[in-house]
Amino acid sequence: MVSYKTPSSRLAHYQAWTNAWLATKPSDLPAEECLSIVEAECIIWIHQEEGLTNQDTKWLHRLVACFKKAAKARIIRLGGSVPPSCDECDVLSENYDARVECGCSGLYPVPRTFGAAELKSCGCKSIERMISAGELVNTKQDEWNRSVFFSSKGLSSAMTELALCHADIQPRPYTCLGTKAWPEVRAPDRKPHPDRDLDESTYSELFPTHERIRLSADAKHFFAVASGASLIDAGIQMAISDSGNDILIGDYCDAASEDCLMALQQIGAAAFAFLKLCVYAGLMTDSHFDHLVAQTIQFRIISYWRDHALSRRPSGVYGSRMTGMEVHRHIDLGMIVGIVTASIATGQTLTAEEYKEVVDATVLINDLIDFRGDTWRNQRENVVLRGVRGCLCSYLDSLLCNCIGSAADLVSRGGIFALNVMCFCNWMLMSSGHKLFETFHGTHPSGEDQLCHYKSEDSGGFEALLGALESYGTLGEDGPNINMRRKDLQLRYSRHRQTPETHIRWMADVVRIVLHPKTLRRLVDVVHYSWSGKLGKIDYCA
Repeated sequence: MVSYKTPSSRLAHYQAWTNAWLATKPSDLPAEECLSIVEAECIIWIHQEEGLTNQDTKWLHRLVACFKKAAKARIIRLGGSVPPSCDECDVLSENYDARVECGCSGLYPVPRTFGAAELKSCGCKSIERMISAGELVNTKQDEWNRSVFFSSKGLSSAMTELALCHADIQPRPYTCLGTKAWPEVRAPDRKPHPDRDLDESTYSELFPTHERIRLSADAKHFFAVASGASLIDAGIQMAISDSGNDILIGDYCDAASEDCLMALQQIGAAAFAFLKLCVYAGLMTDSHFDHLVAQTIQFRIISYWRDHALSRRPSGVYGSRMTGMEVHRHIDLGMIVGIVTASIATGQTLTAEEYKEVVDATVLINDLIDFRGDTWRNQRENVVLRGVRGCLCSYLDSLLCNCIGSAADLVSRGGIFALNVMCFCNWMLMSSGHKLFETFHGTHPSGEDQLCHYKSEDSGGFEALLGALESYGTLGEDGPNINMRRKDLQLRYSRHRQTPETHIRWMADVVRIVLHPKTLRRLVDVVHYSWSGKLGKIDYCA
């Protein structure tokens, strides 16, 4: 049995820091003097165990004002060997906005001779902005590139992968039924459902965030915070979670209000500033901080991309250019937030090759579960969808085998590997954006054709996964199950995440549910299972 130690909490420090950040202007003192004050006094402040007094509040506002002045003068190193010199490399800039005005109709069809070199002047302002910003960042690697997980080459490959995702369009796949057509792929939207999701007041009380966006809070609490399994300081944990705000901006800025966008920008900067204090105070390593900075900068770049050809492209299931599971997904799924948190919780780190293994496994979990919904929404970021070739039944089955098998392998290695599988499954089950409950319960056999055999159901992979999970225990009847509505899952989860022991058992149970081969097949097999229900708003993302 695994033993756990409950961590200390600097949540009050983080909350006080963010509130002061929102209310304080940069100091009038010289920037170098401000930096000296921050480096000398932040260690004393952040190590205080007592409650914050009025005198402490004045002191804190002085520290924040000094930090803001030093940050504005760009004399603080943020993930590199030298401080940032431009907005693209500055995670404290508070002005990141992925929106680009463009009236083009998208890069489709893509000429066979078209490649990375042609993207600089392709006529799409979003793609051209992405390429120019990426090239700028890649000339300034000493400002951000100290992470072994992110490279200039990887960024260039990710930009090309997204920009050319409509190249190499494949013929419609066949199935075990031959060329016989299967039903149109449909799926529920991402909007919270009043009968299945908690009301806003209860949800915000249990899973608070500054921005109060449900999809954002789901990702933060059910993925980022969950990856620590209640084993790390709650203040540091929430700051790591909020440091991913630019990821949320990239994903949701088109639907966000200006006030909401500003809140995400400011809180994201406050979170990074707080984490820098934690580095100064020895509560977090430079390596952890550098990983978060590098991911944020690279995500900012690729999220300028927009699919302006959406209305002209064919819908449904078909493959297109896809050169690797992790090429852009190692950036745009934002999984480094969970990896850093799990690293702090376990004391373990990953090599570049191990990082790739975790990325590949979690990408499969995410993109298989979202396969039906992304097909309906015609979203080509999904690498499972772009990778379709040949017989669809065999293709999906092989990916299910890989998904379950790779998850079993990671869980068997324990620690940081297991936690990243667990938190991703937790996010899939608990988030209204993934709609696992509606998708699973809304599917039913299509017609009278007999189901083909999926090897993933009896390959031994799931049995290996169950064996690997055994040491983590189970909550039994008090744990989650596939028939529970999200609101009931979230209420129960809010109780079990209070201690590391019950938190880890909960997430082990979630993996047993989400990665059960029959569950996965029902979610992804669009040939033999069709979905019926209220479609809702296809582009909902608030």
